[in-house]
Amino acid sequence: MTISNNLQISGLLTAAFDALESAGVRTCILHAYKGYPDHIPSDVDFVVLPEDLSKVRSLIFRLPCLLVQCLQHESTAYYYVLCSTSNGRPYFLHLDVSGDYRRNGCVFLTAEEFLTSRRRYKSFWIPSQDVEFAYYLVKKIAKGSIDERQKNSLISLYQQDPGGCQKQIQRFWSAKAAQELVSAVESNELGTVCTRIAWFRRDLLHRAFKKNPPGCFAYWKDDLIRRINRLCIPTGLHVVFLGADGSGKSSILQKVEVSLVPAFRKTSLAHLRPSLFKTRRNSGPVTNPHNLANYSSGVSLLKLAYFSMDYILGYFTKIYLMLVRSTLVIFDRYYHDILVDPRRYRYGGPMWLARWVGEMIPKPDLFILLDAPPEVLQARKQEVSFEETARQREAYLELVRGMKNGVVVDASRPLDEVVAEVNKVILDFMAERTRKRLGF
Repeated sequence: MTISNNLQISGLLTAAFDALESAGVRTCILHAYKGYPDHIPSDVDFVVLPEDLSKVRSLIFRLPCLLVQCLQHESTAYYYVLCSTSNGRPYFLHLDVSGDYRRNGCVFLTAEEFLTSRRRYKSFWIPSQDVEFAYYLVKKIAKGSIDERQKNSLISLYQQDPGGCQKQIQRFWSAKAAQELVSAVESNELGTVCTRIAWFRRDLLHRAFKKNPPGCFAYWKDDLIRRINRLCIPTGLHVVFLGADGSGKSSILQKVEVSLVPAFRKTSLAHLRPSLFKTRRNSGPVTNPHNLANYSSGVSLLKLAYFSMDYILGYFTKIYLMLVRSTLVIFDRYYHDILVDPRRYRYGGPMWLARWVGEMIPKPDLFILLDAPPEVLQARKQEVSFEETARQREAYLELVRGMKNGVVVDASRPLDEVVAEVNKVILDFMAERTRKRLGF
């Protein structure tokens, strides 16, 4: 993820590493550090001793910012998302801390190897040239790709310590593969490695597994436990936006989605329901929602049954899986719109049944009502009468105020102000959730 450059974020990065050093936690930033702290182009990857991982979490939590995410992506690695706000706009710093470097069940470099040979760079610590070279080469080949910029970085590191880098290559690859790698790096021909990268990858992983089979099996066991925990406690967020026509949902949702992208792995924007049974087509804006008559009671009950299956099955087969993958799932309208405006959905059945179904379907983490006086709503859109707009507004307020996870936001203000408040609501919710999950 690309991180926005901001003085607060630069200061936050420096403050984080100063706090770690003051607490006696040795650190070593792994790569992409040349612009620090003024330019932070990506996640800040660093290692500490495994026994210091819990101390890192405690120190990060005390920084002057919001800790909005903590993802365990390896049994000894944690990904933190920190947020600082300036003029209503959120800025994010991503810290990826690990107790070693491991991939595919194999530990390639321990934290002690990084920390013992580390060297000073500005106010940070970075690896020695040969250790950084080994880490970067192993990482790129294990991932199966090396781009032009990465090739140049590897060649530059090798040229600073050819002897040390050769020893690292010989450590991780068989004699034949090591000889080819050394030859390719020395002749600036890493392109030949890329054409056969699958072979070098197999050689790397096979050699690492042979060195420590029990360690690999233990890694897979720990990783299975981690994956089960992620499945049971998703790190994504499901947010539903409600509001009468004219509340500005579409414009606000688009801006919120863009501004919160760095806080999640992915984002997803949906309308009304999960649409499990078919791909929804965009039929354009609804300009006369009460134009058609209600369905008969029988058809209305069938539609309610269809909706309930869509929401229940769609949640567990689509939405929940996205939440497990740390996705921000945003809905423009949700089932509860039927309770406020049944005519829009041509529902002519009993309302008590619609309310009962509403209790059964899975709920989002947050309901956000975009509220505005009827005069403001009517000035923006006049798709229903003034009286109907006023009625819907009161119905939405009554509905959301009765929810434990419902929040009302004044949408009569300028767009940027509304977006800033919605962002704050979501980020505060995430920070509180993270605080509880970490036991602080």
